[in-house]
Amino acid sequence: MNEGVKEALSGDLSRHMIKLPEKFEIEIKFRNHFKAYRASFYPGVEKLDSQTIKFVTNDYYEFLRMFLFI
Repeated sequence: MNEGVKEALSGDLSRHMIKLPEKFEIEIKFRNHFKAYRASFYPGVEKLDSQTIKFVTNDYYEFLRMFLFI
């Protein structure tokens, strides 16, 4: 089994890489205004109206962190 793992990992792994966009942008509209208000406290989140927030970043992990926070 170890030989199979070594063989699989010794090849060109770049062909398995997913090309991510350079910029991540999300708008979320909440049913309840207080959830949008609460989410607006995350750094970088812009409150568009009483129920909608927007977040823009170039960092995929920051995007995931914000999404999990909200």
